Amino acid sequence: MKDLIILTIAGILFWWVATWSEPAHSELIFADNKAMVWITVFSFLKLTTLTSQNLAHLYDMACKLPPFNKIKMPKSNKVKFKVISDPGIYGCFDEVEMQIEISSGSCGHFTTIFQTLLHEMVHLALYIKKDPKFHLHEESFLKLKAVYSEVYSLDPKAI
Repeated sequence: MKDLIILTIAGILFWWVATWSEPAHSELIFADNKAMVWITVFSFLKLTTLTSQNLAHLYDMACKLPPFNKIKMPKSNKVKFKVISDPGIYGCFDEVEMQIEISSGSCGHFTTIFQTLLHEMVHLALYIKKDPKFHLHEESFLKLKAVYSEVYSLDPKAI
């Protein structure tokens, strides 16, 4: 299962970089009869992983894997994704706006962005399940978090 997840994530990341409109390109070359993927990115500082559109793509992928594939999660077009720049928080889920916010002030690496998105998705999942404590980090939250921590090999102690 983990190999499938790693291949899925690697495929999505390669597709994502290959479809950047500008100024990036990707090429597949062969060396020693092995396929080597070389990704060349120009003007790297103009490109960022943290965009609303990329959060929606990551959300869609995460909804297809445990624990979210067992929950009737809303489609990404029913959830708003917003990038904020508050260095005091990683992210938050706003149930009134049905919005997940991720902070560029605290999340700069893919792993941090993805882990924060998963965290906020747990709050959303609990809200969908009508858990009155959806906003807290109590037993129901920790149970779902333990599943995604194992699936993605993330630190289960990190909140």
